Amino acid sequence: MKQTILLLLVLLISGPDLVAQESSFEMTLDPVAGILCHRETSGENTCTQCTADGLCKGAFGVTSFSYQFLAGNFSEFTVINNMGVVYRFDISFDATDNFYVFVINGLNFAYFLFDSSLGLYVIDPARICRECLISISVCGNGIVEGEEQCDDGNSVSGDGCEYGCTLAPRCTDPDLLEPDGGVLVQTTVVGFDEQERWSHLNDTCTSAEILSEAHCEGGDNSFVTSSDISCSYFNTATTIYKCSAGACVPDGDDADNDGILDSSDNCRLLANPDQMDADGNGIGDACWVTFLAQEEIDSGPPDTHGAVGPRHIVSLSNSFGDVEGFFLVQDKEGNIITPVITQTRFWNEGLGLSREGYVDSRIFFDELSQRWIALGMPDVHGIALAVSETDDPTGNWYFRYYTDVGGTDFPRLGFNRNWIVVVIGGPTLLVFNKGEVLNNIWPDSPLTLSGLDCGSHTHPVMTYDPEEPDLYLVASCNSYYGPTPRLRVQKLSGPVDSPTVSPLETPSGGEGFFEIGARLSFDRTETGATQRDSATRISTIESNIATSPVLRNGRIWATLRSVMPLSGPIERTTVSWFEIDPNSSPAVLVQEGLIETPGMYYYFPSIAVDADNNVAIGFSGSGVDNYPGAYYAIHRNTDPAGIVSTLSVYKEGEMPYRDLSVGNAPWGDYSATVPDPVEPNVFWTIQEYSAAVPIWDGTMRGRWHTQWLKFMSP
Repeated sequence: MKQTILLLLVLLISGPDLVAQESSFEMTLDPVAGILCHRETSGENTCTQCTADGLCKGAFGVTSFSYQFLAGNFSEFTVINNMGVVYRFDISFDATDNFYVFVINGLNFAYFLFDSSLGLYVIDPARICRECLISISVCGNGIVEGEEQCDDGNSVSGDGCEYGCTLAPRCTDPDLLEPDGGVLVQTTVVGFDEQERWSHLNDTCTSAEILSEAHCEGGDNSFVTSSDISCSYFNTATTIYKCSAGACVPDGDDADNDGILDSSDNCRLLANPDQMDADGNGIGDACWVTFLAQEEIDSGPPDTHGAVGPRHIVSLSNSFGDVEGFFLVQDKEGNIITPVITQTRFWNEGLGLSREGYVDSRIFFDELSQRWIALGMPDVHGIALAVSETDDPTGNWYFRYYTDVGGTDFPRLGFNRNWIVVVIGGPTLLVFNKGEVLNNIWPDSPLTLSGLDCGSHTHPVMTYDPEEPDLYLVASCNSYYGPTPRLRVQKLSGPVDSPTVSPLETPSGGEGFFEIGARLSFDRTETGATQRDSATRISTIESNIATSPVLRNGRIWATLRSVMPLSGPIERTTVSWFEIDPNSSPAVLVQEGLIETPGMYYYFPSIAVDADNNVAIGFSGSGVDNYPGAYYAIHRNTDPAGIVSTLSVYKEGEMPYRDLSVGNAPWGDYSATVPDPVEPNVFWTIQEYSAAVPIWDGTMRGRWHTQWLKFMSP
């Protein structure tokens, strides 16, 4: 209940061109906001609204009484409130600490502090004496006072005690009242911070139909809204209960038991009854955790990659000679697990080598075997592989180095229950018996297969289905294979020790080709991304399948960097993603999606799918108004085909990256997005952003950092 105090006062304001002015004010204590605000009622300077900090919104001159007190003391203002109580108001100035004190009947009622940004004295809402005026009630403090009809400890309507602490309408139809007559009593509901609630006495469900407007309770399958499992008179519009066999039960699932049904909960698996969502992206803050992975130490692009296990997360970044990237293990809160070692040390100690650097590295957690798998490239003719002995990446690993296997730039790794495979060169497939490798049995030379058309753009999939016998390979095809943009899907199948590669049968024939709507570009010079405050563009390389496609629940999911518009000069890079059913006859492209925003460039995407077919995509982005930052998108299993219902930045870029004035700055060459192996509907992505870092001469320079994000699909 708001209480209004009418002030009739004369202000004598000194200074050039200022004259005495007489005004009438209404001084109001807002019981919900807990602030003292006022409205001037004379002349043209009428204040119609007060802000949360007590400032007036409206046409107020700088010499008005808008909490702009000038030097001097004002005292003995006679005040009569609307309850006929007379008070004496004093306003005094403390010259030492530069604040005004609003005194009522000899007690300091409120303090006004100088706000230099506004040039005004504004009220300090934390320093209001609520005991000074008996007639002033504060709605939401849990105490019934003044003219309040109720006070349940909040200012929310819809719970029986409405905004302003007035009671909601009661059910008056005798045919709908409960056996107790609907008598109201104050009760304390356990589990709700001991706040006082209004509920029905001896509450039971009757056979009558519900009268929702009056909050009457009904018979079986009728609905009430309540935070009290007893179907109380107190209700909120967030949790729905229904009457069943004389008892009140939740209508719908509430997996985290926070009182919010899963159908409307913005974080279904972690309790967050406040539903806080600071960035308004539809995902509750409780479902969103981000922290730093690795930092640039004056090197080239990191080849951003990482993986997530049951208890650990691991990230890799490139090593170049004296400049070291790390094999970095963290827990799921971002704490670094010691010892921290460089990527070069990880490989050299395991392989018994003394190479100066490893690049194009990747790390995976295989849910089927519960092992970590790592891939590195010490030179352009060899590859290094490692498999952990357990699910602990800080424990023992099995290592093997293969040299002279051909051109190995940009190696790509995939696996299923039978094989671990690596695609290298133009392209060649290296095949390893997974069961043997997991037991540290390595072949002298891997099985080598060729014939993977579409140039070097073929990528094997990560397989999550334990019964899937085939290992699929997905490629994006350049114009050499036809004028229409295409994907090509092939599969590795047959005996574990002597498999063969064959294309899928598709609607276009038996060569595994799928025509797509996305526009692809394999010309690196025309797809450099713009960035804010710099003429230097970011290299987005080509429209290849740069990160692992996924096979889960019998479907293949893949993503790549595409371009827009669909014809004419390229204006920006975008992210395209695809779902393919390889088991239908013929295999079909189920859906295709495009992530694009006018004025933005998106690049280096990676994709993940959870057990419920929710899809997460992570990528980098920049534009003329945006420094290079880290982004993610979500396609929920209930979203329309090809549509992402969430698109958000989770780490803003801080300044231009490598402002070299000419040429495209190297970035990427890929990223990683994965599902959490133990938490349902939880995803992780590691992406790159441009951080402002001080350098040797004291200036700031844009350097890459990589950042983890943990998020859920609500």
